[in-house]
Amino acid sequence: MFPLLRDKLQEGSRGITRDQATHFYAPTKSYFTLTPDEQAQFWINYCDTVADGKNPNVFEVISSREAIQLGFDVRLSFERQQVTYNPEVVSRLVDSIDQYVQYVVGVIQTALANYFERTQQGSEYIACYLRRDDSNVLVWNESNVEYAGRIIFPYARIRREYVSKFSQFVRNELQLKGDGPDEYLSIPPVTGLDTFITPIKDIVELYGSTSGEDVAPLMIYEIYGFLNTDVKMTFELHKVFSPTLHTVVTQNIISPQVIMEKINEKGLEYWTPLFFSAGFYDSPLEAYNEVLLTESEAPKVNMSDIREGGEVLTKLERARRLLAFVSIERVENHWSWIDLGQALHSVDSGSEGLRLWKWITSQSDVKTEEDCDMVWYSFESQHEIDIETLEYFAMVDNPERYAAFCKQDVDSAIEKAINMPQNIPVAEAFKACFPYQFVCSNQERGEWYFYDSHRWVPIDGTSTLILWLIKKFQPKLEQIQHETTGKIAASRDPEFKSRQQNKLTLIGQLIAKLSDIGFLKKVCEAARIFYHNPNFERLKDSNPHYTATPSGVIDVRGGKGFVRPGKPQDYITRCTRYPYPHEYHWQHKAVVMTMEYLGQVFRSQTLLEYFLRFSASLLLSGNTNKIFPIFSGQGNNSKSMLVRLFEGAFGNYAVKLPTSLITEKRTGADQATPALIHSQGAKVAFLEEPNKREVIQSGTVKHLTGRDTQYVRDLFQKGSKIVEMNVTIVPILIANKIPAIPDCQEAIWNRTRVIEFTSKWSKSAPADPEEQYRLGIFPENRFFDNNIPMMSPAFLWILVQKYEEFFQMGLGEPPEVMQATENFRVQNNIYIHFTRDCVVEALHPETRQRDEKASVELRELFNAFKNWWAGQELPGKKPTITEFKENLEITWKTKADAENKWYGLRLNIQEKQIQSILSF
Repeated sequence: MFPLLRDKLQEGSRGITRDQATHFYAPTKSYFTLTPDEQAQFWINYCDTVADGKNPNVFEVISSREAIQLGFDVRLSFERQQVTYNPEVVSRLVDSIDQYVQYVVGVIQTALANYFERTQQGSEYIACYLRRDDSNVLVWNESNVEYAGRIIFPYARIRREYVSKFSQFVRNELQLKGDGPDEYLSIPPVTGLDTFITPIKDIVELYGSTSGEDVAPLMIYEIYGFLNTDVKMTFELHKVFSPTLHTVVTQNIISPQVIMEKINEKGLEYWTPLFFSAGFYDSPLEAYNEVLLTESEAPKVNMSDIREGGEVLTKLERARRLLAFVSIERVENHWSWIDLGQALHSVDSGSEGLRLWKWITSQSDVKTEEDCDMVWYSFESQHEIDIETLEYFAMVDNPERYAAFCKQDVDSAIEKAINMPQNIPVAEAFKACFPYQFVCSNQERGEWYFYDSHRWVPIDGTSTLILWLIKKFQPKLEQIQHETTGKIAASRDPEFKSRQQNKLTLIGQLIAKLSDIGFLKKVCEAARIFYHNPNFERLKDSNPHYTATPSGVIDVRGGKGFVRPGKPQDYITRCTRYPYPHEYHWQHKAVVMTMEYLGQVFRSQTLLEYFLRFSASLLLSGNTNKIFPIFSGQGNNSKSMLVRLFEGAFGNYAVKLPTSLITEKRTGADQATPALIHSQGAKVAFLEEPNKREVIQSGTVKHLTGRDTQYVRDLFQKGSKIVEMNVTIVPILIANKIPAIPDCQEAIWNRTRVIEFTSKWSKSAPADPEEQYRLGIFPENRFFDNNIPMMSPAFLWILVQKYEEFFQMGLGEPPEVMQATENFRVQNNIYIHFTRDCVVEALHPETRQRDEKASVELRELFNAFKNWWAGQELPGKKPTITEFKENLEITWKTKADAENKWYGLRLNIQEKQIQSILSF
């Protein structure tokens, strides 16, 4: 023990605490404090002691320092029976430990690059591996064989509050890569990653010291440069260590002359304890964004329980990190909370994903863990929402934090493009910079969409991407160019300046290539690879609950309409024409005007309320009511204006389809159906009145309104391109005179709803408003079209308010609709008219009572029907005898017997028609 140390220990016996101390003496467990005047003597005495091969047993207390030298203790334990004293076994184990430590060094270096700004020299990546000499590297005790080493980064000084989080990142990265000790070591250890590598303690032994005389000190075994290169780089001590960088020299406590004298006398190794002490190179690294290293803590993913996690494991850890950036408002809003749950479920549908959802849920008082349990297992394994929604939430809620989180990936991609200025690396870098703005829906045909105003907009991919490459991507390169120029000017290191000058040249070459239209087109073609989403066409506009507007997405999940910001994984391409007017209320001028107009169209309050509920139901795509509405009425009754109002409110969610869609029989699956395929994702389709000779094909209507899928193919598409499509529209027929539906089956009539337009707009309308409403005649306004832009947003607002009413009570058909539909059914039924004209009740000639022995046979009836049909000038095709029988049985509500006969009836030859046989 040197004299100064003895004196300081005597002072320590007077009660110096750990908080007051700068050093610790292990044998007596005593703390002591060095004054600045004592440091020169201490360090010379200490280094003399170590140089003489003695153990000073002195530790440094570093708990009071704001920034500390990055270091990790490495500890492994092996079962004693597996580690024999055989020199070959021991040598092979020690070699494998050294190899694994080298791998761990590379992981830590990568983490440093990911989270901290690189210094000009990059010296922070220099790593010193310390262990005992070969004769002491393993220690046998009663039950185990122990190994202890240390990894120190002398130039990587980081703030104390970063240490725990950074260490966690390192352990997570080791777990995620799946290259645990078992993969490297010749004998599997009994310790896991949680104890294998830990940050150094607040009291750490100085180089050359240990806690006892029987313990050999850790000494430098290897010094590594940056290992994530093709060449393993190691250094001698003199290449990386200068004692003059220690504060005892920079603060003139020890003069540079004394330093050099000792080096000349005993070599540079004499000052090695300075290299690993608290005062060496006291310049902390700058974090990319300190939030990443001090973020709120989501629960750690229990990866030790998932032995074969693979990509799922990687995504789980990324999801855990992203949750720290998500606003708590996402939890407080029910449906963004659901989106968070589905995103986590897509990553891991088991306990780990659920645990993360419960954690983010617990950050707010709105939801509970029990709420998570109730919903979690109802999520589908295949859903359009995945971790990209979590990424998008993080980007929107905390753009700076998210940018810092992604910076390393973006910088790496741009660096690759600079060093390899070819189309594929440049396209990959472009995708890293702009991950959510574009999607390629068809890689073969180069079909592109751009995310704008809550929805995906189809674009000319090549021209738009070229514009972004020039206007958005090139400025990023120019910024790097500017920063690199500044680094060259500020540096005095010739080697560093040379590297940066070479980088500057490469950046200039890449910028020059971005002015070559041929190269830009190749980049656009390559971008298809990185932006391609093979499921986009299937998913677009597939969620029936969403209606995009230029100002947000109307979401009716849960039975109530609300407006929220859109997200890319809504997969919306359609949009209303006008923004949703959040500020409207029932007394707003536009709302009052719209309600007044609708009250004129539908003067019955029950019919008006029905119409509003029906119109609100269109916010939920897919014809949930399974109805076929018909807007009917003669004259100038505003049917066309109402269609205009729908089109103004719903935008391209409202489409027009050819009437042939319902007047022609269903086509085969291999036939082109361009009208239907272009209605995908729409909510309502208007069909104009067909010509007089056309009839409505009931089978087509039933299929179109039955919420069934349709096999569709566009014009000129190959048969192999046939796809199965969900029909999302409610078809509405607009007709002055409703065409016939030659079908008596209940299925078609259960779906048909006739809404009669009984009001008219005329130049000769009464002046008195009450009389106008009584007669249903209102003043004609030739400029009514000019009101549509103001009324359309108001109509949409009204429907959002009315959606909850529809959800709770359904459509609730009023008597007016049911009676109009029934009148049309009776008027449309040719079998009723045939019966009235040609069939009578058979009466017994004597009793004049119904003669149940009399009969009429099917063939006889059908021949009479053909003659009757010929004189009626009816539209459509004459029914077959099978169709005739089916519809007659439905009309008469009586089936023919086995001989195809009906009893008590006969053809009308001379007697008066008998109405009593009909049940209408």
